[in-house]
Amino acid sequence: LGPTMRRYAASFGDQTSTEVQIVLRGDEDRRYSKTQEIVMFRSIQELMSNAAFHNSEQRHQLQISIELILDDDNMQVTVKDNGKGFTYEEEETGSGGFGLKLMRERVEMLNGTLSVHTAPTQGCEITLSIPTESVMFE
Repeated sequence: LGPTMRRYAASFGDQTSTEVQIVLRGDEDRRYSKTQEIVMFRSIQELMSNAAFHNSEQRHQLQISIELILDDDNMQVTVKDNGKGFTYEEEETGSGGFGLKLMRERVEMLNGTLSVHTAPTQGCEITLSIPTESVMFE
């Protein structure tokens, strides 16, 4: 997951003219279950794409930072951007978009968590955490 994320972040930055910073902590080459790696990678892809899409008018000023922590107990990623942010109410069905709802469902199927911190004009910070022992299917 680590080397794949480094390559993806570099490619994404080049293709979108967005500044992308990535910090990897832990064993970059550690392997997890296919399910865990796919859910984490696809979630990061979607969060980066959403940031670029919803901030397209300021893409050249957009900065995305990714912190990926890989250890024996947990996979965790925090994706932050300095974009326009949005109003998010977790309790409201569909608030924050259908994509976030589906992402939360996928992460929760693996006994993980997803947290969203955002507000209009304040950018966005989303953290996903998946315990590594949580695999329910392969």
